[in-house]
Amino acid sequence: FLVPLPDLVLYLDLPLKVTLTRLAKRERHYGIMDKKAERLQQAQQAYTTLLQYKDQLGFAHMQYHIIDAHQKPEDLLENVYALVVKHLEKCDLFQ
Repeated sequence: FLVPLPDLVLYLDLPLKVTLTRLAKRERHYGIMDKKAERLQQAQQAYTTLLQYKDQLGFAHMQYHIIDAHQKPEDLLENVYALVVKHLEKCDLFQ
């Protein structure tokens, strides 16, 4: 309750198999429990449920974009950057 609610969520969606492959390539040894297929599926389901019921949960103002992250990193960066710029252009802070 101390953390402000986000007004924009960018959800990078990726097939589980691709996610597991990318995680394995990182060769990191922390967060091992969160890298298992079951935990990744639980996290995906939690986000899906949150976004599905956002209005009922008090997040009606929250905008979100589900982004297909199965693309070249450069393209993904450009797409995410464009969404962030578009959102910031609408903010009072930047008017």
